[in-house]
Amino acid sequence: MRTPNLYYPIVNARAINTGKLAPEQLGVKELDAHTLQIRLEQPTPWFLQTMAMSEAAPLPRHYIEANTQWINPGETVVSGPFRLAEWASQSKVVLQKNPRFYAADDVAIDRAVFYPIDNSGAALRRFRAGDLDISYSSVPSTRFDWVREHLGKSLRSGPLNAEYFYMFNLRHDSPLADKRVREALNLAVRRNVITGQILGMGQQPSYWLVPHATAGDVRSRMAFADMPMEERMARAQKLMQQAGYGPDHPLSLTLRYNTSEDHKKIAIAIAAMWKPLGVQVKMVNSEAAVHYASIQQGDFQVARYGMVATVNDPFDFLGSYASGGSAARSSGYHSDRYDELIEQGNRTLEPQQRAEVLGQAQQLLLDDYALLPIYDYVTHHLVSPQVRGWQSNAMDIHPLRWVSLAPES
Repeated sequence: MRTPNLYYPIVNARAINTGKLAPEQLGVKELDAHTLQIRLEQPTPWFLQTMAMSEAAPLPRHYIEANTQWINPGETVVSGPFRLAEWASQSKVVLQKNPRFYAADDVAIDRAVFYPIDNSGAALRRFRAGDLDISYSSVPSTRFDWVREHLGKSLRSGPLNAEYFYMFNLRHDSPLADKRVREALNLAVRRNVITGQILGMGQQPSYWLVPHATAGDVRSRMAFADMPMEERMARAQKLMQQAGYGPDHPLSLTLRYNTSEDHKKIAIAIAAMWKPLGVQVKMVNSEAAVHYASIQQGDFQVARYGMVATVNDPFDFLGSYASGGSAARSSGYHSDRYDELIEQGNRTLEPQQRAEVLGQAQQLLLDDYALLPIYDYVTHHLVSPQVRGWQSNAMDIHPLRWVSLAPES
């Protein structure tokens, strides 16, 4: 989930991005050869993190303007510890140590090869064969128990700042514009069954949007989280009846998900959980590019969605449902009060006060049942015991600068 909102605190950034001002009016100025001044519209708690993102990496303008091949292997000029040596599309990317990096003597690896493997089963096989030192592909859920038993020394697991949820189309011509229907669908989903029995890989059932691994201590949740399942189903059926639906007058919904065996299993399970409410589900599966294009165009009723943090801050999730955010545009959600709370949170620097404000914003979103949270993600990577300096972390960022290889003890 990466949006230009993260850079809007820079003076005039929003106006420039929307075509109202010229780029030269951006609040950024070179003070000298080693100093860049960035002026903000207001204090912004998470802004320093955005400076570590790839979009903020400095580029040599004079070189780029003089060399149209600057992006090709051997032509790149970089400020980091590695430079591009080879790029074979759909095959591999090779990085070599950058001898001009200011701390090159501290970089242990001379060369790194990345392979684009979109099948987690194939990645597992290559790791077992010794072709890979690190597999960033998630372990297949069908092989997780085997991996834990036989590759336990290599399995690295931990919480991730990412949320798996179903997005609702809230526009007036959608049946999900009725809040009673959205609440009923949320009530009927047995999240613990999905995480414990269908996936079984340590995911945390979720009744919120902001994952609990995220910094900022935002802990609001849906009101029914502790309600017994029998009471939840009774209320869900009553809400659906009030909305005019039931077994004799079923609600037909289309559920979109992108191609994945786990996404399919979850969709089938949730469709079964909704069936007692008189909901008939038509499932539409498509590859990721088509799936997300349909969501962006508002061409869906219910859609599988995943948000992965780009900065370790609640705004990266909550901001998506504020006016202009990606989720707000796709779902049609709008709340003036929600927008006010998000803006207030962005102006608040005291951590506890900010957590309270953003907690109110999330509670409002949840009380509106604007989405259907399912679980907080976890990471599962395979890392050879010979790899040193690699640590699981909630942002799932692993700079090669700190990684080295040593014989297995």
